[in-house]
Amino acid sequence: MITSGAQQAIHLIIRGLLKPGDAAAIEDPSYAYSLPIFHSEGLNTHLLPVQNGGIDPDQIVELHKKNTASKCCS
Repeated sequence: MITSGAQQAIHLIIRGLLKPGDAAAIEDPSYAYSLPIFHSEGLNTHLLPVQNGGIDPDQIVELHKKNTASKCCS
């Protein structure tokens, strides 16, 4: 699909794959205009710092564990 820009593409991807209340891990820093799009769709965003080699995969695993544990045991 061709879109008129990055914001429209992000919006369509979010609408197609996620629902309000879902969580999304986002690079920090990331595309400046993406956060309002995620928040307008009711998503919980978690910023992951970017190092020289990109995001540390262990951070994603830890974020998942933290959020799964808080949901199952609350």
